[in-house]
Amino acid sequence: MTPYVYQEYPRWKYHWTRPPVIVQNSEQEAALGGGWANTPDAFLPYQGPRQIRKDGDDPLKWVNQWPVCGLSSDHRRKISVQLLRAHAAFWKAPDGSSADVDAMRMAFVGIAEVLLDAGLLTEPLLQSEIGQLVWDAAIAGGWWRFASEARQDIFSEQLGRYWVWRDDRRDWQTLFRAETAECRAKLLEVGSRQSKTANSSGQPEQPIESTPAPQQPNRPGKQARVSDFEKVRSEIRELKKAGFAQAAICERLGSKPRPPNAAWNRLLWPDAFRHRDYRNSVKSWISSL
Repeated sequence: MTPYVYQEYPRWKYHWTRPPVIVQNSEQEAALGGGWANTPDAFLPYQGPRQIRKDGDDPLKWVNQWPVCGLSSDHRRKISVQLLRAHAAFWKAPDGSSADVDAMRMAFVGIAEVLLDAGLLTEPLLQSEIGQLVWDAAIAGGWWRFASEARQDIFSEQLGRYWVWRDDRRDWQTLFRAETAECRAKLLEVGSRQSKTANSSGQPEQPIESTPAPQQPNRPGKQARVSDFEKVRSEIRELKKAGFAQAAICERLGSKPRPPNAAWNRLLWPDAFRHRDYRNSVKSWISSL
């Protein structure tokens, strides 16, 4: 009798939403992308009615580590209030078709209003930072359950502090579009009221910046000002201290100044990190801080 010899391929692969397929080799398996598993059982813990996790659901887990300049303990307390309100709204009907994203949008607006009242709300916060905190809170709070603290085959997308799966049938880039527009309008209203107050008091009108102008990528031959770049260094250190992965740090930095003498300083931070020729250089530079 011929002894059984294990063969890795061909094998079945299973997905969150797609039909199972057979792959003949590792190249075909890699070409599938993320979200696939070797067994349908891998998805079972994330299906069916929601249940409270054994380690608890805590949407406030990352609030005190959110690296926003000028944020006081009182501001963080108010942000925690907004997250708990969204948490309560979610768990009243956790299995609703849009319960998770509804809670996230509610939290986004609440956090933005806290920052607006504190005079801390800016365009970068609206475009990236608030949304990232909301995602972290949604996963820690159990609103979004398709996530893990460690990378898995079924969770191949890194999002802030977690690895997630997000259905590609939805445009996730527009998740907070309406809320962002409303908050930008409120920023403009605040600037308009401040301008009118200054005029009515007889004081010379001062230019009000409702939102900072978006930073442009470094142009050839143009070096970032030293003071601006030192702010970037400080921000990177804070993000590292808060536990952010290098890829997430680069996403948060966006178009902020790059090292003036780096070969990749003409690229945005996320683009440089993804570039095969510069990725290791970017990682080494961040690690050196």
